[in-house]
Amino acid sequence: MREFLRQVFILNNRWERSWHVARLDYARWHTCLNCAKVGLDEVAYLWESDGQLIAFLVSDGERGEAHFCVHPGQKTGELEEEMLDVAENHMAAVESDSTRRLRVWSPGQDKQRQGMFIRRGYRKSDWHEHQWRRQLDAPVTATTIAPGYTIRPLGDGLELLERC
Repeated sequence: MREFLRQVFILNNRWERSWHVARLDYARWHTCLNCAKVGLDEVAYLWESDGQLIAFLVSDGERGEAHFCVHPGQKTGELEEEMLDVAENHMAAVESDSTRRLRVWSPGQDKQRQGMFIRRGYRKSDWHEHQWRRQLDAPVTATTIAPGYTIRPLGDGLELLERC
């Protein structure tokens, strides 16, 4: 899954249209194992073609949400409909009154996925996720520092160990 996300990130011109590898690592360790007490194998579903991973669904911890990670060369309406079927049948949270709840996610520019969600009865929430980006090789502009603060590199040795 990690290698798949690396490839997808590059194929998507370094836009996060699927999870970033760091997000998967954080979800696996913190939100799944540490918070929800579930293994990734309990909240992730994989799709393969010719022995290659082409898509997966994953929850960021407990049931009740589904994040779609799809190879851009394999993205079809049929695949995503099948993924949503799996999410609805296996990833929905069951509330105390037996109703089922599932939150699904879509990048703002993915009109195909958004249309599928609308056709299937989902509604857009008021909550927005912001992803801030910058080119790593772009120059860093000068800024002023608030009085009383300094910016410096993290020291070696004891300071580094104290931070860990």
